[in-house]
Amino acid sequence: MASIPSDVRNVIASLGVRGVGLSTLLTMGHTESLGAMGFPIAFKALTEWERRAGDAEIRCVVPMDAVFPLIDILGEGARTVDDQRRANLLLVISRLADDGTCSIELHPVEVKMRSGDKASFPARGSQLLADPKDHLDSTKRDLEKLGNNMAAEGGRLALVNAALGTLIEAAFSLRPGRQPGQVHLETGILSRVVAGKARISASAETLFWFQVDAVGAGGGLYEQRAGGAREAGQFFANPKCSNDAERLSQVGEQVAEIVEQAVALEIVKSSDEDMDTEDRQLALGLGDGGTGADEETSDKPIDAREDDSLPSDDQQIAEKNMQSSDSKLWRRNKKKRSHLVTGWRKLKRRPLVSTCSLGTVHVGPRWSR
Repeated sequence: MASIPSDVRNVIASLGVRGVGLSTLLTMGHTESLGAMGFPIAFKALTEWERRAGDAEIRCVVPMDAVFPLIDILGEGARTVDDQRRANLLLVISRLADDGTCSIELHPVEVKMRSGDKASFPARGSQLLADPKDHLDSTKRDLEKLGNNMAAEGGRLALVNAALGTLIEAAFSLRPGRQPGQVHLETGILSRVVAGKARISASAETLFWFQVDAVGAGGGLYEQRAGGAREAGQFFANPKCSNDAERLSQVGEQVAEIVEQAVALEIVKSSDEDMDTEDRQLALGLGDGGTGADEETSDKPIDAREDDSLPSDDQQIAEKNMQSSDSKLWRRNKKKRSHLVTGWRKLKRRPLVSTCSLGTVHVGPRWSR
Protein backbone atom coordinates (compact mmCIF):
# COMPACT_ATOMS: atom_id res chain seq x y z
CA MET A 1 0.00 0.00 0.00
CA ALA A 2 2.97 2.31 0.53
CA SER A 3 3.44 2.71 -3.21
CA ILE A 4 -0.15 3.80 -3.84
CA PRO A 5 0.25 7.47 -2.77
CA SER A 6 3.31 7.87 -4.97
CA ASP A 7 1.50 6.23 -7.90
CA VAL A 8 -1.39 8.64 -7.46
CA ARG A 9 0.99 11.60 -7.33
CA ASN A 10 2.70 10.42 -10.50
CA VAL A 11 -0.60 10.09 -12.33
CA ILE A 12 -1.77 13.55 -11.25
CA ALA A 13 1.61 15.08 -12.12
CA SER A 14 1.69 13.47 -15.57
CA LEU A 15 -1.85 14.64 -16.30
CA GLY A 16 -1.07 18.13 -15.01
CA VAL A 17 1.70 18.46 -17.59
CA ARG A 18 -0.91 17.67 -20.23
CA GLY A 19 -3.27 20.33 -18.90
CA VAL A 20 -5.70 18.00 -17.13
CA GLY A 21 -6.58 19.58 -13.77
CA LEU A 22 -8.21 18.16 -10.66
CA SER A 23 -11.59 19.61 -11.64
CA THR A 24 -11.50 17.62 -14.86
CA LEU A 25 -10.53 14.46 -12.99
CA LEU A 26 -13.39 14.90 -10.54
CA THR A 27 -16.00 15.41 -13.25
CA MET A 28 -14.63 12.82 -15.65
CA GLY A 29 -16.97 9.85 -15.60
CA HIS A 30 -19.44 11.82 -13.45
CA THR A 31 -20.19 9.53 -10.46
CA GLU A 32 -17.62 6.96 -11.53
CA SER A 33 -14.14 7.95 -10.39
CA LEU A 34 -12.87 5.10 -12.56
CA GLY A 35 -13.52 7.27 -15.59
CA ALA A 36 -10.64 9.57 -14.68
CA MET A 37 -8.15 6.77 -15.23
CA GLY A 38 -8.95 6.70 -18.92
CA PHE A 39 -6.91 9.87 -19.45
CA PRO A 40 -3.42 8.55 -18.64
CA ILE A 41 -4.05 5.42 -20.71
CA ALA A 42 -5.23 7.53 -23.64
CA PHE A 43 -2.16 9.77 -23.45
CA LYS A 44 0.12 6.73 -23.41
CA ALA A 45 -1.70 5.20 -26.37
CA LEU A 46 -1.36 8.43 -28.39
CA THR A 47 2.38 8.82 -27.83
CA GLU A 48 3.27 6.93 -31.02
CA TRP A 49 0.85 9.04 -33.05
CA GLU A 50 2.54 12.20 -31.75
CA ARG A 51 5.98 10.85 -32.66
CA ARG A 52 4.94 10.24 -36.27
CA ALA A 53 4.73 13.97 -37.05
CA GLY A 54 6.50 15.02 -40.24
CA ASP A 55 9.38 17.48 -40.49
CA ALA A 56 7.09 20.48 -41.07
CA GLU A 57 4.35 19.22 -38.77
CA ILE A 58 3.46 19.42 -35.07
CA ARG A 59 0.98 17.04 -33.45
CA CYS A 60 -0.66 17.87 -30.14
CA VAL A 61 -3.07 16.15 -27.74
CA VAL A 62 -5.09 18.77 -25.88
CA PRO A 63 -7.71 18.33 -23.13
CA MET A 64 -10.91 19.80 -24.53
CA ASP A 65 -11.59 21.72 -21.30
CA ALA A 66 -8.41 23.75 -21.86
CA VAL A 67 -9.47 25.19 -25.21
CA PHE A 68 -13.24 24.78 -25.46
CA PRO A 69 -14.10 28.43 -24.61
CA LEU A 70 -12.20 29.54 -27.71
CA ILE A 71 -13.76 26.80 -29.84
CA ASP A 72 -17.19 27.81 -28.59
CA ILE A 73 -16.64 31.42 -29.70
CA LEU A 74 -14.99 30.66 -33.03
CA GLY A 75 -17.60 27.98 -33.77
CA GLU A 76 -20.56 30.33 -33.32
CA GLY A 77 -23.59 29.09 -35.21
CA ALA A 78 -23.27 25.45 -34.20
CA ARG A 79 -25.83 23.94 -31.90
CA THR A 80 -25.44 24.67 -28.21
CA VAL A 81 -23.19 22.12 -26.55
CA ASP A 82 -23.73 21.24 -22.89
CA ASP A 83 -20.56 21.29 -20.80
CA GLN A 84 -20.79 17.53 -20.29
CA ARG A 85 -21.71 16.76 -23.90
CA ARG A 86 -18.39 17.22 -25.59
CA ALA A 87 -15.38 15.07 -26.40
CA ASN A 88 -12.57 14.72 -23.85
CA LEU A 89 -9.58 15.37 -26.09
CA LEU A 90 -8.74 17.41 -29.17
CA LEU A 91 -5.96 16.32 -31.50
CA VAL A 92 -4.39 19.26 -33.32
CA ILE A 93 -2.21 18.75 -36.40
CA SER A 94 -0.42 21.92 -37.52
CA ARG A 95 1.52 21.79 -40.78
CA LEU A 96 3.52 24.37 -42.74
CA ALA A 97 2.90 24.57 -46.48
CA ASP A 98 5.26 25.68 -49.23
CA ASP A 99 2.87 28.39 -50.45
CA GLY A 100 3.28 30.59 -47.37
CA THR A 101 0.24 29.19 -45.56
CA CYS A 102 -0.33 26.50 -42.96
CA SER A 103 -3.01 23.90 -42.34
CA ILE A 104 -4.67 23.12 -39.02
CA GLU A 105 -6.56 19.84 -38.63
CA LEU A 106 -8.83 19.34 -35.62
CA HIS A 107 -9.80 15.84 -34.50
CA PRO A 108 -12.07 15.06 -31.50
CA VAL A 109 -11.44 12.02 -29.29
CA GLU A 110 -13.81 10.63 -26.66
CA VAL A 111 -12.36 8.53 -23.81
CA LYS A 112 -14.42 6.01 -21.87
CA MET A 113 -13.25 3.81 -18.99
CA ARG A 114 -15.47 0.99 -17.77
CA SER A 115 -15.25 -1.64 -15.03
CA GLY A 116 -15.23 -5.36 -15.70
CA ASP A 117 -18.96 -6.05 -15.52
CA LYS A 118 -18.86 -7.56 -19.01
CA ALA A 119 -16.36 -10.00 -20.45
CA SER A 120 -16.21 -8.52 -23.94
CA PHE A 121 -16.08 -5.13 -25.63
CA PRO A 122 -19.38 -3.65 -26.89
CA ALA A 123 -20.39 -4.81 -30.35
CA ARG A 124 -20.56 -2.35 -33.22
CA GLY A 125 -23.86 -0.48 -32.99
CA SER A 126 -24.33 -1.35 -29.32
CA GLN A 127 -26.46 1.02 -27.24
CA LEU A 128 -23.48 1.38 -24.90
CA LEU A 129 -21.74 3.35 -27.63
CA ALA A 130 -24.62 5.80 -28.12
CA ASP A 131 -23.55 8.17 -25.32
CA PRO A 132 -19.94 8.62 -26.48
CA LYS A 133 -21.23 9.03 -30.03
CA ASP A 134 -23.40 11.94 -28.87
CA HIS A 135 -20.37 13.58 -27.24
CA LEU A 136 -18.35 13.24 -30.42
CA ASP A 137 -21.15 14.43 -32.71
CA SER A 138 -21.73 17.54 -30.58
CA THR A 139 -18.04 18.43 -30.65
CA LYS A 140 -17.75 17.69 -34.35
CA ARG A 141 -20.51 20.20 -35.12
CA ASP A 142 -18.58 22.90 -33.27
CA LEU A 143 -15.35 22.08 -35.10
CA GLU A 144 -17.11 21.99 -38.47
CA LYS A 145 -18.64 25.39 -37.83
CA LEU A 146 -15.32 26.80 -36.65
CA GLY A 147 -13.69 25.74 -39.92
CA ASN A 148 -16.54 27.12 -42.01
CA ASN A 149 -16.58 30.43 -40.12
CA MET A 150 -12.85 30.92 -40.58
CA ALA A 151 -13.05 30.06 -44.28
CA ALA A 152 -15.96 32.46 -44.79
CA GLU A 153 -14.00 35.37 -43.31
CA GLY A 154 -10.89 34.56 -45.33
CA GLY A 155 -8.46 35.67 -42.63
CA ARG A 156 -9.65 39.28 -42.68
CA LEU A 157 -10.44 39.64 -38.95
CA ALA A 158 -7.26 40.23 -36.94
CA LEU A 159 -8.94 39.56 -33.60
CA VAL A 160 -10.36 36.24 -34.73
CA ASN A 161 -6.96 35.22 -36.11
CA ALA A 162 -5.40 36.11 -32.75
CA ALA A 163 -7.96 33.96 -30.92
CA LEU A 164 -7.13 31.03 -33.17
CA GLY A 165 -3.43 31.69 -32.57
CA THR A 166 -4.04 31.50 -28.82
CA LEU A 167 -5.70 28.11 -29.26
CA ILE A 168 -2.80 26.77 -31.31
CA GLU A 169 -0.14 28.08 -28.93
CA ALA A 170 -2.00 26.50 -26.01
CA ALA A 171 -1.79 23.20 -27.87
CA PHE A 172 1.96 23.69 -28.39
CA SER A 173 2.48 24.53 -24.71
CA LEU A 174 0.73 21.38 -23.47
CA ARG A 175 3.11 18.98 -25.20
CA PRO A 176 5.19 17.18 -22.55
CA GLY A 177 8.22 16.63 -24.80
CA ARG A 178 8.73 19.92 -26.59
CA GLN A 179 11.92 19.92 -28.64
CA PRO A 180 14.12 23.07 -28.66
CA GLY A 181 14.64 22.64 -32.39
CA GLN A 182 10.90 23.04 -33.01
CA VAL A 183 10.73 26.64 -31.78
CA HIS A 184 11.33 27.91 -35.32
CA LEU A 185 8.57 25.64 -36.64
CA GLU A 186 6.14 26.77 -33.94
CA THR A 187 6.90 30.42 -34.70
CA GLY A 188 6.35 29.87 -38.42
CA ILE A 189 2.98 28.24 -37.86
CA LEU A 190 1.81 30.87 -35.35
CA SER A 191 2.87 33.77 -37.56
CA ARG A 192 0.78 32.41 -40.43
CA VAL A 193 -2.20 31.74 -38.18
CA VAL A 194 -2.32 35.30 -36.80
CA ALA A 195 -1.80 36.66 -40.32
CA GLY A 196 -4.94 34.85 -41.48
CA LYS A 197 -3.05 32.38 -43.67
CA ALA A 198 -4.28 29.17 -42.05
CA ARG A 199 -6.61 26.59 -43.58
CA ILE A 200 -8.78 24.91 -40.95
CA SER A 201 -10.30 21.46 -41.36
CA ALA A 202 -12.10 19.03 -39.07
CA SER A 203 -11.91 15.28 -39.43
CA ALA A 204 -14.01 12.29 -38.45
CA GLU A 205 -13.78 11.46 -34.77
CA THR A 206 -12.27 8.60 -32.71
CA LEU A 207 -13.52 6.73 -29.64
CA PHE A 208 -11.21 5.13 -27.05
CA TRP A 209 -12.98 2.53 -24.92
CA PHE A 210 -10.99 1.02 -22.04
CA GLN A 211 -12.66 -1.81 -20.14
CA VAL A 212 -11.27 -3.76 -17.19
CA ASP A 213 -10.89 -7.53 -17.75
CA ALA A 214 -12.56 -7.38 -21.18
CA VAL A 215 -11.31 -9.08 -24.34
CA GLY A 216 -11.98 -8.66 -28.05
CA ALA A 217 -13.78 -11.00 -30.44
CA GLY A 218 -10.62 -13.05 -30.96
CA GLY A 219 -9.69 -13.13 -27.30
CA GLY A 220 -7.10 -10.34 -27.58
CA LEU A 221 -6.66 -7.50 -25.11
CA TYR A 222 -7.36 -4.82 -27.71
CA GLU A 223 -9.47 -4.40 -30.82
CA GLN A 224 -9.46 -1.84 -33.62
CA ARG A 225 -12.51 -0.84 -35.71
CA ALA A 226 -12.09 1.52 -38.63
CA GLY A 227 -14.58 4.33 -38.97
CA GLY A 228 -15.79 6.51 -41.81
CA ALA A 229 -16.89 10.04 -42.62
CA ARG A 230 -20.12 9.50 -40.65
CA GLU A 231 -18.88 7.02 -38.06
CA ALA A 232 -16.17 7.30 -35.44
CA GLY A 233 -13.13 5.10 -35.56
CA GLN A 234 -13.12 2.92 -32.45
CA PHE A 235 -10.31 1.45 -30.37
CA PHE A 236 -11.06 -0.92 -27.49
CA ALA A 237 -8.45 -2.08 -25.00
CA ASN A 238 -8.03 -3.79 -21.67
CA PRO A 239 -6.13 -1.40 -19.33
CA LYS A 240 -3.62 -4.19 -18.72
CA CYS A 241 -2.07 -3.23 -22.04
CA SER A 242 -0.70 -0.03 -20.52
CA ASN A 243 1.30 -1.94 -17.89
CA ASP A 244 3.33 -3.96 -20.38
CA ALA A 245 5.89 -2.15 -22.55
CA GLU A 246 5.58 -4.54 -25.50
CA ARG A 247 1.79 -4.51 -25.52
CA LEU A 248 1.72 -0.75 -25.06
CA SER A 249 3.95 -0.39 -28.11
CA GLN A 250 1.54 -2.53 -30.13
CA VAL A 251 -1.40 -0.49 -28.88
CA GLY A 252 0.39 2.71 -29.88
CA GLU A 253 0.87 1.40 -33.42
CA GLN A 254 -2.81 0.45 -33.70
CA VAL A 255 -4.00 3.77 -32.27
CA ALA A 256 -1.75 5.76 -34.61
CA GLU A 257 -3.16 3.90 -37.60
CA ILE A 258 -6.81 4.36 -36.69
CA VAL A 259 -6.36 8.06 -35.89
CA GLU A 260 -4.46 8.70 -39.12
CA GLN A 261 -7.23 6.95 -41.07
CA ALA A 262 -9.83 9.18 -39.42
CA VAL A 263 -7.81 12.38 -39.88
CA ALA A 264 -7.56 11.60 -43.59
CA LEU A 265 -11.36 11.87 -43.78
CA GLU A 266 -11.69 15.66 -43.79
CA ILE A 267 -15.26 16.82 -43.28
CA VAL A 268 -14.68 20.57 -43.67
CA LYS A 269 -12.97 21.87 -46.79
CA SER A 270 -14.64 25.18 -47.58
CA SER A 271 -17.15 27.64 -46.22
CA ASP A 272 -20.08 26.33 -48.27
CA GLU A 273 -19.76 22.61 -47.61
CA ASP A 274 -22.37 22.60 -44.86
CA MET A 275 -25.17 22.82 -47.40
CA ASP A 276 -27.95 20.34 -46.76
CA THR A 277 -29.42 17.96 -49.33
CA GLU A 278 -32.08 20.44 -50.42
CA ASP A 279 -29.42 23.12 -50.94
CA ARG A 280 -27.37 20.79 -53.10
CA GLN A 281 -30.38 19.84 -55.22
CA LEU A 282 -31.27 23.49 -55.71
CA ALA A 283 -27.69 24.39 -56.62
CA LEU A 284 -27.56 21.52 -59.11
CA GLY A 285 -31.01 22.22 -60.55
CA LEU A 286 -32.34 18.86 -59.35
CA GLY A 287 -35.89 18.25 -58.19
CA ASP A 288 -37.02 15.84 -55.49
CA GLY A 289 -35.77 12.39 -56.31
CA GLY A 290 -33.78 13.57 -59.33
CA THR A 291 -30.26 12.25 -59.85
CA GLY A 292 -29.14 14.01 -62.99
CA ALA A 293 -27.10 10.93 -63.84
CA ASP A 294 -28.29 10.76 -67.43
CA GLU A 295 -27.69 14.39 -68.33
CA GLU A 296 -24.34 15.65 -69.53
CA THR A 297 -25.04 19.04 -67.94
CA SER A 298 -26.22 17.62 -64.61
CA ASP A 299 -23.41 19.37 -62.75
CA LYS A 300 -24.84 22.86 -63.34
CA PRO A 301 -28.30 24.46 -63.12
CA ILE A 302 -30.45 24.80 -66.21
CA ASP A 303 -31.00 28.46 -66.98
CA ALA A 304 -34.19 28.98 -68.99
CA ARG A 305 -32.94 32.41 -69.96
CA GLU A 306 -30.19 30.79 -72.02
CA ASP A 307 -32.03 27.71 -73.27
CA ASP A 308 -34.00 28.53 -76.43
CA SER A 309 -34.91 24.86 -76.95
CA LEU A 310 -37.54 24.95 -74.20
CA PRO A 311 -41.16 25.69 -75.17
CA SER A 312 -42.37 29.10 -74.00
CA ASP A 313 -44.57 27.78 -71.16
CA ASP A 314 -41.89 25.40 -69.92
CA GLN A 315 -39.35 28.18 -70.25
CA GLN A 316 -41.37 30.44 -67.98
CA ILE A 317 -41.85 27.67 -65.42
CA ALA A 318 -38.15 26.81 -65.43
CA GLU A 319 -37.19 30.47 -65.06
CA LYS A 320 -39.62 30.89 -62.17
CA ASN A 321 -38.24 27.79 -60.44
CA MET A 322 -34.70 29.02 -60.85
CA GLN A 323 -35.56 32.42 -59.39
CA SER A 324 -37.21 30.67 -56.45
CA SER A 325 -34.12 28.50 -55.97
CA ASP A 326 -31.81 31.50 -56.13
CA SER A 327 -33.96 33.34 -53.60
CA LYS A 328 -33.99 30.40 -51.20
CA LEU A 329 -30.23 29.96 -51.42
CA TRP A 330 -29.74 33.70 -50.88
CA ARG A 331 -31.95 33.66 -47.78
CA ARG A 332 -30.15 30.63 -46.38
CA ASN A 333 -26.72 32.16 -46.99
CA LYS A 334 -27.94 35.42 -45.43
CA LYS A 335 -28.95 33.47 -42.33
CA LYS A 336 -25.50 31.84 -42.20
CA ARG A 337 -23.81 35.23 -42.44
CA SER A 338 -26.06 36.52 -39.67
CA HIS A 339 -25.00 33.65 -37.38
CA LEU A 340 -21.36 34.39 -38.16
CA VAL A 341 -21.67 38.10 -37.37
CA THR A 342 -23.46 37.27 -34.12
CA GLY A 343 -20.58 34.99 -33.15
CA TRP A 344 -17.92 37.56 -33.85
CA ARG A 345 -19.92 40.11 -31.83
CA LYS A 346 -19.58 37.80 -28.85
CA LEU A 347 -15.93 38.72 -28.82
CA LYS A 348 -16.96 42.36 -28.50
CA ARG A 349 -19.12 41.57 -25.48
CA ARG A 350 -16.45 39.46 -23.78
CA PRO A 351 -13.40 41.46 -22.66
CA LEU A 352 -10.44 39.24 -23.41
CA VAL A 353 -6.72 39.50 -23.75
CA SER A 354 -5.53 37.18 -26.49
CA THR A 355 -1.85 36.46 -26.06
CA CYS A 356 0.57 34.38 -28.09
CA SER A 357 4.34 34.36 -28.45
CA LEU A 358 4.12 36.85 -31.31
CA GLY A 359 2.49 39.50 -29.16
CA THR A 360 -0.61 40.47 -27.21
CA VAL A 361 -3.89 41.60 -28.73
CA HIS A 362 -6.04 43.55 -26.25
CA VAL A 363 -9.72 43.19 -26.90
CA GLY A 364 -11.53 46.40 -26.00
CA PRO A 365 -15.21 47.25 -26.11
CA ARG A 366 -15.14 47.67 -29.91
CA TRP A 367 -13.31 46.09 -32.80
CA SER A 368 -13.57 46.27 -36.56
CA ARG A 369 -12.10 44.67 -39.62
